[in-house]
Amino acid sequence: MRYSASGRLADELEDLLDAERQILLCGNLDAINRLTKQKTRILDNPHLKVNNAETLQRIRRKAQRNAVLLAAAMEGVKAAVARLGHLRKGPAPLDTYDCHGQRRRLGDQSIASGMEHKA
Repeated sequence: MRYSASGRLADELEDLLDAERQILLCGNLDAINRLTKQKTRILDNPHLKVNNAETLQRIRRKAQRNAVLLAAAMEGVKAAVARLGHLRKGPAPLDTYDCHGQRRRLGDQSIASGMEHKA
């Protein structure tokens, strides 16, 4: 049985959505950009017409599933960036008192000043 151009495009879109899911689950965020370009190429194709409600619903479910995974990946990236910021900043200074009642500040220097950055 020969597929129409539209059917082949719908199948290709489903395959890309499945590949995108695997990439998101593996954490390979670099590959997402390439897949996004491929999905855009298919979605912008004027021959893409999904007349089958079942196929359309399947594509919609896969796209929604991937959107949830992508949102979770973005939250993970934001959390990692925030954690790195806290590590660079170092611990907050602590005010304490010595045996004479004089206040002393501990940890006033940032750890980041002692870090060595290499390219």
